[in-house]
Amino acid sequence: MTKRALSDAAIRNKKVASGETLMSAGQGLYVRVRPESKDWLFIYSLRGKRRKMGLGAYPVLSLEDARERAAALRKQVADGTDPILARDAEQARQRAAEAANAARHTVQTLFEEWHRREASKRQDQGAEIRRSFEKDVLPAIGAMYADEVKRRNVMAILDDVKERNANRIANQLLQYLRQMFRYAALREIVAGDPTFGLTKKNVGGEEPERKRYLSQDEICELVAKLPPAGAW
Repeated sequence: MTKRALSDAAIRNKKVASGETLMSAGQGLYVRVRPESKDWLFIYSLRGKRRKMGLGAYPVLSLEDARERAAALRKQVADGTDPILARDAEQARQRAAEAANAARHTVQTLFEEWHRREASKRQDQGAEIRRSFEKDVLPAIGAMYADEVKRRNVMAILDDVKERNANRIANQLLQYLRQMFRYAALREIVAGDPTFGLTKKNVGGEEPERKRYLSQDEICELVAKLPPAGAW
């Protein structure tokens, strides 16, 4: 007499008052039934050792999906790979990757660190720099990892500033970005400076030397501070 294949109805209707029982779905796949729960097990033998691997709860993991998962695991066993060790290794890799990503700086976190340690020491406590970054830099690349920023990302920001006919601001922003990325490169937060090789010629152009003239009030204040002629 042919054995009937396990069905969802059979799994749903199976009850135990205590302990646990296993319902076979074939080829090493089982449903473990307990009074309070039902879950999937893949049972296999490799190198003379019998192993049990949990696959997840039923019905969160459906019968169809559990069969597909078990088929993939049987292939691993046939290839000589222990599914439990392979799963543990993958989970360890993922945890390491997550820890590495958590330690990486985004442009936003890099800016905050650089601003706190360096830019805030300026006469205006870095207020001008913060305004400039919050207007043009952070909305564009703030969420990017700092070590993924390329020259093209920097130039896109500076080109947008230039389109506002704010060439002087574009030059100034290039200077700020260079200072921040050099800070990051020195601390190995990034491998290289994406502003390297960029000059004012590539951005807002060379600025003419600005002449500074004293106002009438400044001249009067200066004269008042000079010593009397006889004291020279």
